[in-house]
Amino acid sequence: MTKELFNFNYNISADVLSSVEDFYPGLNDNEAQTLAAEIVNNFDYSVVYNQILHDLEWYAKEQGIELIDKDVPHEVSHLTAI
Repeated sequence: MTKELFNFNYNISADVLSSVEDFYPGLNDNEAQTLAAEIVNNFDYSVVYNQILHDLEWYAKEQGIELIDKDVPHEVSHLTAI
């Protein structure tokens, strides 16, 4: 059974400057902006990507969705056997 698509944004984002200010509210604006810029410029996105893969595999198992052989694009053949 196909579920109706949810009507929401599938992106994950974080306001790094706001996070820096939440963790260290005593920083002045220049310090907070400097640290936020360094974090953004040097962020290792592989950690997030690996977490998404882990979650994807876990939820697929929970939902009974088979992932074997689905790591290649589905190809539609335009050839017809006669």
